[in-house]
Amino acid sequence: KIQPTDGDIEVRKIGFKRVVATKDIAPGEKLTPDNIACRRPQEIGTQVPSREYDTVVDKTAVSGFVKNQPVTYESID
Repeated sequence: KIQPTDGDIEVRKIGFKRVVATKDIAPGEKLTPDNIACRRPQEIGTQVPSREYDTVVDKTAVSGFVKNQPVTYESID
């Protein structure tokens, strides 16, 4: 029987999470730890992966976000 390694289990914890809005964010508002978090989204696409969380903090929302909406590269500046 094939079992995941300890490394696989650690990667699984963060590998599929994406950065999402934790509350509504207006266009022009800065992304901060108070309004974004890492969660597992319904679908995987161009959303920002959790490993890049620190790179999107202090970015500006080009378009607004609603609560639980994934953050995409196209929607931040």
